[in-house]
Amino acid sequence: MHRRIILFIIVLLSINSFGQNIKLDRGEHKFKWNYSLKEYNFAWRISYFEVVSYHVDVINDTSFKISKYPNLNKTMQVGHLQMNTTRQKELQWLSKAILSEDYFWKEAHIPSVLTYTFTSLRFIDESGKFKAIDKRQDILDMMGNIDNEAKLHLWLYSSRDARYISYKKINNLYRVRYSSSSGLSCRYEEFFNYYNNRGKLVKTKKVKSYKIKGCTYITI
Repeated sequence: MHRRIILFIIVLLSINSFGQNIKLDRGEHKFKWNYSLKEYNFAWRISYFEVVSYHVDVINDTSFKISKYPNLNKTMQVGHLQMNTTRQKELQWLSKAILSEDYFWKEAHIPSVLTYTFTSLRFIDESGKFKAIDKRQDILDMMGNIDNEAKLHLWLYSSRDARYISYKKINNLYRVRYSSSSGLSCRYEEFFNYYNNRGKLVKTKKVKSYKIKGCTYITI
């Protein structure tokens, strides 16, 4: 049993290494993971924003339970923040305010569907108060048009699919390269998604799809 587990882990590690040395086309750029506030050039006046996630236990389909001081995982922080008591209270209130069945940025834990990860984008507006985005459309409104790399990265990040690698501007579209590898199917795939400047997916094109050599699915 232990040998099977070790072999399975080795297979997964070897699969995850695929796609890390992809040859980019001319004019194609890899995304950074950190951008300055100036690089975003938002349509709204924003002095700071952060993306945080935390686990939530579900009591039933409509009731969620969260601790008074949730254990937050801050996955993105842009700008400078001076914390004070008022802002701490605002953040605690915002953490609970987004808990709803139809919240756009939540993900169920499998196999435990009674636990969700809620992700929230919180920002300080021109009045100096913290606010939170509760609809994905608000991200577009905050950005205006998606007219630079930082905005495109934030939009893709909010789609909850982190397999994107790079992008290329082609006329009025962004061509985004994705990669995917699976230990269940032993397949590696690359594909392009094309987005307009309002974040709409226009078309998808498969680039590569093949069985990974030496990969065998191992049951545990």
